[in-house]
Order: sequence, then C-alpha cells, then structure tokens
Amino acid sequence: MQNRKAIIKQFGSANEISIEQKNHLPKLKPNEVLIKIEASTVSATDIFIRKGIYPLLKEKPPLTLGYDFVGRFEAIGSDAKKWKIGDRVADVCMIGGNADYIIRNEN
Repeated sequence: MQNRKAIIKQFGSANEISIEQKNHLPKLKPNEVLIKIEASTVSATDIFIRKGIYPLLKEKPPLTLGYDFVGRFEAIGSDAKKWKIGDRVADVCMIGGNADYIIRNEN
C-alpha cells in the first residue's frame, strides 16, 4: 500500500511542508487499527503546529501534519475488538491526519 503524508522536518513556514511517499505500512500491533483516511482538514491549528507555536504539541519534527480526519477501518489488530473493517471513524489526532493511512490505538 502506498502512504503519502504531508510532513515537516522542522518547524517554520509553509515551505517546510513536503510530501513523503512510502510503499509499505508498518505491521499493526495487536491493539492497533489501520484507517484509510477519506478526508482531513488544514486548519489554523495545523498552521500553529507547523510554526511550532501550538502549546499542546509535545512531539518534535519530523512529523505528519493533520489535526483531524474521517476514514474507514482497513485492518484491525488481533486484540482490537471494538471495530470491524469498513466501519467509519472520525478522530482528532492532533498530528498524522494529512496522510493516506494512519495507525491508531483501538481506544
């Protein structure tokens, strides 16, 4: 599976954003789910994160932008029991939403 992501390698201007493409996804841990992202936002919060001035952000670059998304479960880890493949989900993830796929903890 291809996974394109809007990443920044350092905080700064919009010129810091690049598209990274990987042709594989990491293996799911037992309590994780793989979500195919259908839509994500680009909001003022994303700008604050890109500039490094969002007070709740603990992570440092490199990171994938994208504060929230809507998608569907594509794969489910062996211990994940709450969801089934094809279920639709919306999430506020703070980072990671501007991608083709995201892996999240089931909870």
